[in-house]
Amino acid sequence: MNTLVCKFKNKAGKAVSLRVPNVKDGLTAEEVNGLMALIISSNIFFVGDQELASAVSNEFNTSTVLG
Repeated sequence: MNTLVCKFKNKAGKAVSLRVPNVKDGLTAEEVNGLMALIISSNIFFVGDQELASAVSNEFNTSTVLG
């Protein structure tokens, strides 16, 4: 299973991670950066009462389910 982990900071300066499971293979940096910018500009995710302020980093994790 492929998981995209997007890391942000909220307006209080706290770290926030959003995990998106089952993403397609071959995502480009441009696509991921665009997604993160869209998440911030849409202002739909809050941590407590603090909205996301900036994108910090992202990573793509792949795992294999056994069994």
